[in-house]
Amino acid sequence: MVTRHIVTILLMLPQFGLAAPARAKDQSFASRTETGTYTGTGRACAGTLRITAGRIVWNTPFSQCATSVYSVRDRHQDDNAQSVTFILKNPGPKCRYPVLLLAHGASADRRVGWNVVGFESSRDYDPTKPESGLSCYLVK
Repeated sequence: MVTRHIVTILLMLPQFGLAAPARAKDQSFASRTETGTYTGTGRACAGTLRITAGRIVWNTPFSQCATSVYSVRDRHQDDNAQSVTFILKNPGPKCRYPVLLLAHGASADRRVGWNVVGFESSRDYDPTKPESGLSCYLVK
């Protein structure tokens, strides 16, 4: 009963020129755009990258990152492109790339044009130098 009244009050605040209390932005959740299953292409990248609202798993022939919770380090979006950098918290011992930069170019088709760059550590992470990690073209 009390919860319903609080929700009603919060919903009415904008009518009086007041804002509801800001909610803390939870950086551990990917946006709906990034969640899903991606398929890697090419010899080194064959496999899957699966992103859910709270976990990531990435498997390629040379790196097997176990299902792991993650945090979001960076997120960028404009009219033409978007990117998000994930830090895997518990990727397992066979994971060579626990820092993942997922990017989508200007393609209107959200199923193609994805790329993931895996970096060996946060220290190696440099979004301006994707050649310093394993770069894989993905389809969703």
